Amino acid sequence: MPPLILSAEEFLEAGLTVIGFDVGNSHKTNLRRFKSFYGSIPLVYAEMWEDLQASQNPNAHVEAKSIKDVRRFLLAIFFLKVYATESITAAFFKFSEKTARKWAWHYAKKIRALKEEKIVWDTLWNEHWGIFFGMSIDGVHFRTNEEEHPVLAQNPQALSYKYNNAGLSYGIGLSIFEDAVIWLSGPHLASKHDMTIARESGLLEKIPEGGRVVADNGYRGEAEIFSTPNAHDSPELRKFKSRASARHETFNRRLKTFGCLKDHFRHKLRKHKYCFEAVVVICQYQMELGSPLFDV
Repeated sequence: MPPLILSAEEFLEAGLTVIGFDVGNSHKTNLRRFKSFYGSIPLVYAEMWEDLQASQNPNAHVEAKSIKDVRRFLLAIFFLKVYATESITAAFFKFSEKTARKWAWHYAKKIRALKEEKIVWDTLWNEHWGIFFGMSIDGVHFRTNEEEHPVLAQNPQALSYKYNNAGLSYGIGLSIFEDAVIWLSGPHLASKHDMTIARESGLLEKIPEGGRVVADNGYRGEAEIFSTPNAHDSPELRKFKSRASARHETFNRRLKTFGCLKDHFRHKLRKHKYCFEAVVVICQYQMELGSPLFDV
């Protein structure tokens, strides 16, 4: 069966129509409304939809039979962005709550499976030797429910110091050469130290000899690899590291424009990874399709 390809304009119309908006407004108004419910411009989802159908990864591959499949895909994007209850999602998309739940998770898993193609180690870095900054790294926390501990009323390992609430954390690595996520690790209980995550994930073994990573003070302990804020840095190096860190924070903020990551996560913790990785993939598409991060 040939792929069901839609243009960005067709995605814009389909997305607004299902929400109940009149598409006869200005293009600027239509884009604003689309982004408020789906988190990105229509081009991002048009490209992603085509890639899902072309993917050779069975976990990502989609066989689209009709426009109804596009609607189901949009439902999952709406779920990730708005993180509405099943009743609200079902009402917008004219499905039963059970069906809305089914397709939300089905396509969230499909999108996150694209990480195998979109989140790849930066080969440009491996082509160089010597002291060389190729990556920035940061840990990011998200609020969640706390799973029941077998002994304690509260599990102190699940406590996020950033939120004073139960949470999960992930490690994220961004290439400094290009707008690309090149490393992910998680989820981890929020109390786990950033440096422990880096060590246990095997990240240190991936970094080429002489490679340096821009990092915050949570990564002290491997000074030959992780370059943290240092009062002895030259003004030029201090500015470079500050911009790399600010650039990384910009990416983290993009993740949290999606309600499933910004709001208190109410589903089972094992599902948080599906949402996190799906949103990272979406943000990777954003960087490639018109919303790059600023240059360091």
